[in-house]
Amino acid sequence: MKNILKFSFTILIAICCFACDKHNIDGSGGKNGKEDVYYARFEATTNSTYIDHYAISFGENSYRGQTVRSISTTLGPASKGANAYITATPANRVAIYISKNGGPYVLKASGASSASCTAN
Repeated sequence: MKNILKFSFTILIAICCFACDKHNIDGSGGKNGKEDVYYARFEATTNSTYIDHYAISFGENSYRGQTVRSISTTLGPASKGANAYITATPANRVAIYISKNGGPYVLKASGASSASCTAN
């Protein structure tokens, strides 16, 4: 009976030790030499009926569009140091939120019609 308890306890400890070193869902996370991964969420609103023209970019990803009521989109993945930029006309508020390794999005930049920041 003692041997069964010792074996069960050893297995439980091993499971706990290995469960503590998990990566993010996409396998990144800056652990074991892997590079951090960043995503940018862009938002824009207007008091006008429509946003006539807009442009967003993050790292190697970019997008342009026209005639929308509002903007809420995410671009990525990108590496540390990637530049994020949004411009929208007419707009009363634009914002850029950055997420690192699947973490929460944090407001990094905002403005009346344009904003930019760097992922770090």
